[in-house]
Amino acid sequence: MEGHPKFKSKKDNEHKFPVRYDHTYFTGWRVNIEKIGKIPYQSDTGLPEGKGACTVTNPRIKRTGEKWIMSFGMERDNQATGNRPDLTSKSLGIDLGIKTTATASFGGEKVEFPNINKSNVKKTKFLKQRIESKLSNIRKDYTHQTTHKLISLLPKRVVMEDLSVKNMMKNRHLAKAVSDQGWGEFIRQMEYKCEWCGIEFIQADRFYPSSKKCSSCGAVKKDLKLKDRVYKCNECGYEIDRDYNAALNLERYGLPEEKWQPA
Repeated sequence: MEGHPKFKSKKDNEHKFPVRYDHTYFTGWRVNIEKIGKIPYQSDTGLPEGKGACTVTNPRIKRTGEKWIMSFGMERDNQATGNRPDLTSKSLGIDLGIKTTATASFGGEKVEFPNINKSNVKKTKFLKQRIESKLSNIRKDYTHQTTHKLISLLPKRVVMEDLSVKNMMKNRHLAKAVSDQGWGEFIRQMEYKCEWCGIEFIQADRFYPSSKKCSSCGAVKKDLKLKDRVYKCNECGYEIDRDYNAALNLERYGLPEEKWQPA
């Protein structure tokens, strides 16, 4: 294998894990999982009960919404053919559609299955919209509180990055994080609140290396990566929180060197 190993993020990774098959069995509507014990489960199919009643293969557990789903393969003896129902001599034709879920013909007779209850779908969509609206209001309210506290410091001027939010949203790795943070709205609120209070609002040049520039000696660290949360200067050895380093550089943006205060 070439290069360094790639580790999955604990924050964004899916909640799923494998289970040892030789310790997995079912008893009394409970499934035994190694190191966890017997966990209640629901299934629309009866499963062989007792250790050794069947062979479970490749069991895995995954979280889906508020539920944990266990998937596995099962090896067991074939059921006796005498237990099978007697089949008819008729064919069944099934057509899937938009107006109806399925229209079937069985022995020349029409059997129709209508679509899911639209009123239930509308109710669910309405609840989803309410939740999304509530989340949006929570983010906006927090942004208002944060920008208000910053403006309340009564600075002479405010300097922020000129972020290309639209371009960031095109990056599938950053889109969700950028959307959740609401950077565009944060900048908009800071700008109009500065104007209201007579504070000079400045946006640094888009290519100004606020994160890569050392706030102590001014050297630019070209090999700084997004995962580096602590800034370590290659020239003077200065170490500082990455975001605070950028904030210090923005605070001094456009000021003469002699007005800089040591970090």
